[in-house]
Amino acid sequence: MKTPSKDFLVVMALIGLFVIGTSIWNLKPKTNFSHSRTGYVHRELYEIAHAIKNYQLEYKEEPPIPLKEFYASLEGTNPMKYVFLLPGRHVDANSGLRCDAWYTPYQVFKGSNGWLLRSAGQNRTFDDIKNEYAGSQTDDISMLVPLVDEKDAQQAISPNDR
Repeated sequence: MKTPSKDFLVVMALIGLFVIGTSIWNLKPKTNFSHSRTGYVHRELYEIAHAIKNYQLEYKEEPPIPLKEFYASLEGTNPMKYVFLLPGRHVDANSGLRCDAWYTPYQVFKGSNGWLLRSAGQNRTFDDIKNEYAGSQTDDISMLVPLVDEKDAQQAISPNDR
């Protein structure tokens, strides 16, 4: 029986690696780009919510309401120059407001129960009402940030106390 040459073994090994590599590549879940954008929006809304809570705990008051001042105060334009929120990756060139992954400015509402943060979603329209007859569904993304109560404020640790 003849022994295979080294060149033949190398070629067979490369073919084997190619077959195994393509099999593994095909097993990898396909990433939907709009899904990754949705994940980005969820993360950013969470970061904004966390920044609001930290601002409330530090200053015992709400961030200012006009959106430009709201974002500026969370990004470091506040009495102690604390940065509660890093500048956004998507910012509208005209208004200077933070935008979602589809370049639609977030809506931020202050209510009696807390803050409501909203993204219009992939269709770029704020259409929260689901129309059963037309079969349309909303793709809006929203998050409610409850107000900080006295118990939370007493348990908070100020950066100066660390």
